[in-house]
Amino acid sequence: MSDILKDEALESVSSIVALLSQGSGPFLSEETRVKALQAANKVIRVLEKPEDGLIKFAFSPTTWMALRVCAQLNVFEMITRKETISAVEIAAEGNADEILISYVAEKGDGLYGPTNWTMHINDRLAQGTIKFIYDASMLPIAQGANWLKETGYQNPEDARRGMFQTANHTDLPTFKWLTIPKNKELWDNANTFFEGDRGNRPSWLSWFPVKDKFFPGGHQQKTPLLVDVAGGRGHDLMEFLAKYPEEPGPFVLHDQEIVLHSAPSLSPRITKQSFDLFADSPVQSKRPWEADSLGNRL
Repeated sequence: MSDILKDEALESVSSIVALLSQGSGPFLSEETRVKALQAANKVIRVLEKPEDGLIKFAFSPTTWMALRVCAQLNVFEMITRKETISAVEIAAEGNADEILISYVAEKGDGLYGPTNWTMHINDRLAQGTIKFIYDASMLPIAQGANWLKETGYQNPEDARRGMFQTANHTDLPTFKWLTIPKNKELWDNANTFFEGDRGNRPSWLSWFPVKDKFFPGGHQQKTPLLVDVAGGRGHDLMEFLAKYPEEPGPFVLHDQEIVLHSAPSLSPRITKQSFDLFADSPVQSKRPWEADSLGNRL
């Protein structure tokens, strides 16, 4: 007999049922979905024994590795392309060992078909996330415990002497290292990741009082309407223009020169301007500046 309290489990399940019963339409609101998901996670915490959860957590890096291998072999594109595909076909097209494919991706009778997960992972932004996080992070993370031990468990303060630098045998700051020519593919994946790292969170344009804050007394076109700091390929500015097409701007996209070169065709109202994040901006304006998620990129 387990030591799980039945009443606690039933209470958690009941809260999910109550949430899913709200509303009269066929679809859940985003608020209800998030609350129901939180309640479902609570059910898992109630039912899952710590020893089982720990084992699952311990092996999670191998799951990420399997995803990265499948991305290398273009497996997700193969699966979403056809109604069904076998491990034999995947191995042949990917020039891989059939046994390896079965080990990495086997499920059921060996036939695969598109699901919400595989279709999402085949998306360009999801692919960038898998590739960048695995390629740039796994080695430093694997060496992290020893690195902290050797440094006396001190908080890293030198951008040239962190676990990332130790793992990659460099004394360059992370972003400087990413932009050297030999890391071109990794840098491209990094920018694709930054483009899509909002995940399923709603765009700031859906909740921020843009009209009140951006145009309280009309906009004088002599100064930029919006400056996007470290804006990558300009996806936020393009989204802003799509929602407010009548606004003439001008708009400024701030990032490193190598990032701006990789930006797709942008609206002529957007000016690309390279800059040093640690120096004063060449743009002088009292208008809004956007600096979303900068903390995890420094």
